[in-house]
Amino acid sequence: MAHNRDALGASGGVSSLISAHRLERLAWKYRALVELRRRREDAVREGLQSFGPDEAAARKREFRRIARSFPGALRELDSLSAEVLERRAREVDEALERLCHGEAGCPDGSWIALAIDFHESVRECLATKRWLSARVPRGGGVSDDVVDAFLRRRERLCRLSTALEARSTQGPPPAGQSPATGLTGSSIDRAEVSAVLTEHWRPPGGRLLALVWTALEMRHGRPRADLEASLFGCADSAVPSLR
Repeated sequence: MAHNRDALGASGGVSSLISAHRLERLAWKYRALVELRRRREDAVREGLQSFGPDEAAARKREFRRIARSFPGALRELDSLSAEVLERRAREVDEALERLCHGEAGCPDGSWIALAIDFHESVRECLATKRWLSARVPRGGGVSDDVVDAFLRRRERLCRLSTALEARSTQGPPPAGQSPATGLTGSSIDRAEVSAVLTEHWRPPGGRLLALVWTALEMRHGRPRADLEASLFGCADSAVPSLR
């Protein structure tokens, strides 16, 4: 079974992920990556083989800051040029401006929607895995008690998301529906939740990213290779030892 965002209480559709806050954060990510990548390209042109200790330490701190907010983003630093990253930052700014003027920020098939969905999905997978690690004994499985605890947690998160969404949109969500989930309580299938949690506890091949890409393939209707190319382009092997 593929990773199911609805079963875990996540956003219902790709278009629901496009918000002013998410676009602002995405633009920040790309501006940060532009600075890191541009400095790396300058260093390569200067013939440097490594950064000095202070600069290297500062870059690592920035890497950690970006990775905490956008897990998986550092792959873009290695595979995309500063020029491409800068163009992406501009496109996100333009999408934000459209959204602020009451227009659609970007269509479901855009790379921006995919980027937001990718980071949200990786973040959810990691958070779910950490949550399970604190509750499932080593070598054990997902019990009914764990499913119950997860559903209680999901309900609390949905209420919080609803409150935050109402504040950001200056209005209440549709009756009976959380804007963050697109789900009503009656739509939850305990067996499905249990199966999805088990996938997170024991992911295929031991890799959570396999769940992410399978889910993205289903939601975006494109094979993994195409999705990865849209997000990361071709791997950059010109400066493998300098980051």
